[in-house]
Amino acid sequence: MVVEVSVGDFNYCNPGAMGDIEEFEFAVDAAQRAIELQKKWQEHNPGEEVFVGHGYTGGHTMPFDPEEPEELLDWAKQRDDALPCCDQCGTKMPNKESIFCLSEYDDAQFCQEYCAEQYQLENTPCLQCDELVGEKPYWMNEHLFCSEKCSDKYDDLHEDDDDED
Repeated sequence: MVVEVSVGDFNYCNPGAMGDIEEFEFAVDAAQRAIELQKKWQEHNPGEEVFVGHGYTGGHTMPFDPEEPEELLDWAKQRDDALPCCDQCGTKMPNKESIFCLSEYDDAQFCQEYCAEQYQLENTPCLQCDELVGEKPYWMNEHLFCSEKCSDKYDDLHEDDDDED
């Protein structure tokens, strides 16, 4: 008997899996739950050995090698540590489908739209003075400034440009 931690979603567990089938976003949570189940199964089957193991079936049948609980937790921690983090708040992002990006040309990744907006505001230079606009930007005609003063100065300097259009 093996309590398996399968990488992927429900479709990647071994055929014939039975018992408690759960999905987790983080490998450490899955490993901890597998170890709990291993202990419960062992209590209910005192004469049999119950193992834990992890693997990736690719949607096929694949036996998982038995591991010690500590080995499973080490694997899970390494897997979770390798997950990308939000460039604004540092939150781990296990689901690639829910990652927000500013553009296809920017490598920054965010856990939510709010973080992407905050990052953009805190890392965007004022169109007039080149200082970062910070948390309280001033918007004028789709341009971003650090203050109303910079916006006015920009308008004064570019009045002639508007007249030519």
